[in-house]
Amino acid sequence: MSDDASLTDALYRDVVALTQHGERMAGGEGHRAAREWLVDRVQALGLSPYHGAYELPYQHEGLAFTN
Repeated sequence: MSDDASLTDALYRDVVALTQHGERMAGGEGHRAAREWLVDRVQALGLSPYHGAYELPYQHEGLAFTN
């Protein structure tokens, strides 16, 4: 299998896995599950976090969010 096909297959698997978490309303179960999956995936890929953390919390209009 070519490198391009391998990368395409890996990206497809990641997109499918990420979309399995259901609704994404901020603070909801699907949002939490997707956030955890993303953190696990970037760690598994060996990517370094920006500013020492994979999750960057912030607030908007009194509500807490995470990028």
